[in-house]
Amino acid sequence: MKKFILNLIKNRTLRIRALILFLLIIYFPILLNIYFVYNKTLDVVKKEKMDFSKQTLQKTTQSLAITIDDIEKNINKFVTEKAITSSMEMYHTLEKHYQKKIDSFLKEKVTEFVDNNFYIKQTICLDKDKRIYYGYDEIKLNKESFFSSKLYNELNSKDTDILWRYKEDDNFLSSKDNFYIIHKIRSRGSERVIGYFISFIKKDVFKGLYKDVAFSNSSEIHIYNKNKEPIITKPELQIPKNVFNGYINTDKLSTISTINLNNKEYAMGVSLLPSKNWYLISTTSVDELLISTKDTLRGNLWFMGLISVIVSLWLILEVIVLSNVITQKEVANYRLKLSEDMNQRLRLYKHDFNNHLQIIQGLIEMKQTKRAVEYLKNVVKEGSMIKGRYHIGIPELESAIYSTICKAKKNDIDVNINSVELPKDLPVELYDLIKIMTNLIKNAMYALINTEGSNKELNIDIYWELDEYVFEITNNIPKIPKDIRKKIFLKGFTTKNENGNGLGLYIVKKLVNKNGGTIKLEVDEKGNHFIVRFPQ
Repeated sequence: MKKFILNLIKNRTLRIRALILFLLIIYFPILLNIYFVYNKTLDVVKKEKMDFSKQTLQKTTQSLAITIDDIEKNINKFVTEKAITSSMEMYHTLEKHYQKKIDSFLKEKVTEFVDNNFYIKQTICLDKDKRIYYGYDEIKLNKESFFSSKLYNELNSKDTDILWRYKEDDNFLSSKDNFYIIHKIRSRGSERVIGYFISFIKKDVFKGLYKDVAFSNSSEIHIYNKNKEPIITKPELQIPKNVFNGYINTDKLSTISTINLNNKEYAMGVSLLPSKNWYLISTTSVDELLISTKDTLRGNLWFMGLISVIVSLWLILEVIVLSNVITQKEVANYRLKLSEDMNQRLRLYKHDFNNHLQIIQGLIEMKQTKRAVEYLKNVVKEGSMIKGRYHIGIPELESAIYSTICKAKKNDIDVNINSVELPKDLPVELYDLIKIMTNLIKNAMYALINTEGSNKELNIDIYWELDEYVFEITNNIPKIPKDIRKKIFLKGFTTKNENGNGLGLYIVKKLVNKNGGTIKLEVDEKGNHFIVRFPQ
């Protein structure tokens, strides 16, 4: 042993090899610990994001159920209106000039119903004597075919007065691919059926109630009926019917878990719409759910590993340089000191790294993912991937902004973010805030992408001002003309021509008002500023 130590001191090559081996003994466990922390963090974040997706899907289903209930209430109010039922019931007992007045009255009422209901595009009122009244006449009805159709028999064989129907090839209608509601009209006295009222739904507007709730760029969300068939929209990702069995045949109103489709892992969420026995089903790639977290962890952990390598190389270089510049006698006197100093430094570095990793691991095991990521950022002093550093404190909002940055880079758009760190007890519901910010950012991105020009900028500012939390989204071009600024938040108004349904900013304003906030549009030389304020 003594001879080996003497050879180690005298032999420079052997000394360097021994040092490298010593470093590896310390460095390799650190790498293993980093790998463990990385995978553990991803598992925790995956669970949190899936739980958030489940809650979002459930709230979307509740919102959809409220809208469906409102539509049915409006239809029921129409078919039970005394003036309408009495007119239809007494029609054949009246003289012709009174019948003409009733014809005009019913025509006016069915048209008025369409005008007053945002989700309805056309109505058809049909009585037992086969008289037809159109509330707009884009779609025509063949009365003979209707009274001999399966739908007619189905409706009259059931106790229910109302049926929702999505059919691509009803032979009694002049158009295909229709989504409508048919309701019996009953006599007020005898409760006998005296007619039928058909309301055609605006499919694009109805889809807007759930299609905009996307968890990633490629996620899909569709409505399925009790037969496990998609209605209204056709999914690109085909889900085998046997996959549904574990979801649909359950007592839970909402559930989410991972499935494997086409050799890829997806988070599949299912939320029941009890009143219609429909299911709102979302599919999202797990990789896309975790992409922002993976990028952050990889960058920070890689930087941490790089520091370890640099420290190790520096120690090796220190030995080599000192071996060349000091005399043989000084080397003999210096070796012991260097060895002690090196051992002390290695112990300190190992202790320091292990402390950091143990703290991070502890935070993760306590499900304090946000604090773990923040601690890791502080250790490595890693900057963000955009101009300036931002930490909002809401991972869901940071994820949406990260997706915007990726999309903006592909379209040569500069994204500038200035944000304070938001507290957990914001005066606005998290789900509503995410939807507000997502809609505003999407609108700004759409305007920038579809406008010719250079120097495109998207600014996202989140700050505290006069006891209010302020969220400001700005796109520098194109500037919104004066004549439409006052109409920008109205229901149904859109600047996207055929690509929009006019609900985005209308919904944003409703959500802002719901949470006691305000929203306004300001236009100056810097562009369009959509400013949302929530008082503390």
